[in-house]
Amino acid sequence: MPHSKSGLTRDEFDARVTPHLDCLVRCGRRVLRSDDLARDAVAETLARLWRRGFVHDDARRTLLGLVFRAALHERRRLLRRARHERGAARDPADDAQCRDPVCELERSELAAALRRAIEDLPPALASTLSARVDDGLEYAAIAERLAIPIGTVRSRLSAARRALAVSLTPRELAGVERH
Repeated sequence: MPHSKSGLTRDEFDARVTPHLDCLVRCGRRVLRSDDLARDAVAETLARLWRRGFVHDDARRTLLGLVFRAALHERRRLLRRARHERGAARDPADDAQCRDPVCELERSELAAALRRAIEDLPPALASTLSARVDDGLEYAAIAERLAIPIGTVRSRLSAARRALAVSLTPRELAGVERH
């Protein structure tokens, strides 16, 4: 019969854990608000304890604490994932909450100011920035396209961003962050 690191057999481990299973699942359900996710959190916690060698005599308190932390971690992970997916699925057009002519004018003025600032950049910076922003290339692809080291790509993009920040007025910069 297999033993855990602590020397407990599977039957001994089960004997210590089984009386607390309902309580552990309730604890996980309270945090995760799902029976399936709660059972998964309990199963993962117990599997981890078996591998590491669980030997505590006060099993209930220890198990509740571990399941609570595992469930809380899973809940936070799910919330972060949902937040990320909502942001990724959002239509950029919805971000423009203002659809009146004044907002449209501000956006067109901002676009014109950005175009002018980019045209004033040195050609090396402008081509690197264009490859990143317009073509959506990753740093490695830009380096390959322009036949330059990846470090040069990074430094050129940084220099281009700094130059744009200097050449745009604070009002225009506020528009870039808002739109």
